[in-house]
Amino acid sequence: MAVFLVTLASYVLRLVSNVALSYVLYPEAFGLVAITTTVMVGLQNLFDTAMYVGMVGRKGDIPRAELDSFWTLQFGRGVVITALSFALGPLIAWIYGEPELTFLLGAGSLSLLLNGLASLRPILEVRKGRPELLMNLEVARQVLSAIGIIAVGLYYPSPWAIVWGGLIGGIAYVILSYWGDSYRPRIFMQRGFMSEQLRFMRWFQVASMFSFMGAQVDKIVFPLFFGASLFGVYTIAQTLAMIPLALGQRWAFQVFMPAIQRILHDGDRLDHVDALRPRMIAMTYAAILCAGVVAASGPFFSWVYPADFALAATFSPLMAVAIFFNLSEAALRQPFIVSRRQMFDALGEVSRLAIFLSLIGILIYGREADAMRYIQIYVVTQIIVYFAYVVLARGFHFTRLRGEAIPLLAFIVLSAVFYGLAQVSWAALGPVAALLILGIVGGAALLLMFRRYGLPRAHRGDETVAGDAGAERQPGEAATVV
Repeated sequence: MAVFLVTLASYVLRLVSNVALSYVLYPEAFGLVAITTTVMVGLQNLFDTAMYVGMVGRKGDIPRAELDSFWTLQFGRGVVITALSFALGPLIAWIYGEPELTFLLGAGSLSLLLNGLASLRPILEVRKGRPELLMNLEVARQVLSAIGIIAVGLYYPSPWAIVWGGLIGGIAYVILSYWGDSYRPRIFMQRGFMSEQLRFMRWFQVASMFSFMGAQVDKIVFPLFFGASLFGVYTIAQTLAMIPLALGQRWAFQVFMPAIQRILHDGDRLDHVDALRPRMIAMTYAAILCAGVVAASGPFFSWVYPADFALAATFSPLMAVAIFFNLSEAALRQPFIVSRRQMFDALGEVSRLAIFLSLIGILIYGREADAMRYIQIYVVTQIIVYFAYVVLARGFHFTRLRGEAIPLLAFIVLSAVFYGLAQVSWAALGPVAALLILGIVGGAALLLMFRRYGLPRAHRGDETVAGDAGAERQPGEAATVV
């Protein structure tokens, strides 16, 4: 429970810092930093070494030589990504027609170099079932980054406030990761380590890159058509919907994935009720949260943000729909990754990319491209890919149709009920009252779920797999506050 509360608190803090910045920065500043972040995330996925999965999945103690090899791999990755970021800056600036990106990308990439210097201790603690250190470090990063961003933004309102604030958080993470740790890494590569790691990450890297392309293609293409200013509004619209996404990702990677590993190692099927139930409960929680975002977006953005970001109230409900299907699909993809079937994961992302770009191409050909149609296409793409994964996962006995139907129906019904309630109360009482009423009703729904089912823990015999504060990105990976 504490894990999810801390995760929620860290993303609420990110949301609060964005609200504060929206009154001192213009939408284009958010758009420029979002483009920078997208490029850096793309490079991280391109050079995904699967180190986190490899370390957590190791059996027994990891010897010193192997630890040094892992750290050297992490540090080398940081150096390569940072160097490429500096080199690609002028090209990215030219592609998007924004000269300032040349310098923003180079400075922002320093956070990736800091990631490479961090201690491996947080990952080792996760292996031992003690996620508290990683959780505390990530919260400290978020808090210090937010403070730094707001402080710099008040003094010098520009995209650089977000970049420098992120670097402050990154430096703090590195320093704190070594606090009280007797292990000091050295640059060393054990014989045969790289060849083994390359074999392990071959399909993982391909899947990771296509996963990025599929998940981030909307952010890559949007500013090309609609500019950095509207893209800034687009990214702000995502901030509210990112809260259920963050909670779902943490559960998937730190509860569901370890549970899948245990079940598959024991030779059992994942569509057994004991394996299916935790995922169904987790996705029902996600349905409640995403339905709440669908309903709350209008009154929230109209009340909290300045008029320059008014379109976020229109974008955000659609994004919440996309995120629900993205979360449901991500949980279906975990068994393919754990069972070393990364090829299917990669094919799924290729399909997502192809579908989205094809639909965008149809819009452009028909000269009907606008921001709302663009987002609608993104939502439709997520839905199509989700149902494709349902069929594929059912064929591998990774799920049951009932386990997919219950959260889906819950999301549809709750979205309609919450949205209607929010619109009526907003029109009659104003945005603040609408949010309060929606919070009470949504909180009651979550409380009923908790009293009936508890948190979605994965059971295997007498063993309970509890969650921690991991994330889709590698521990310590940069998380720009946008």
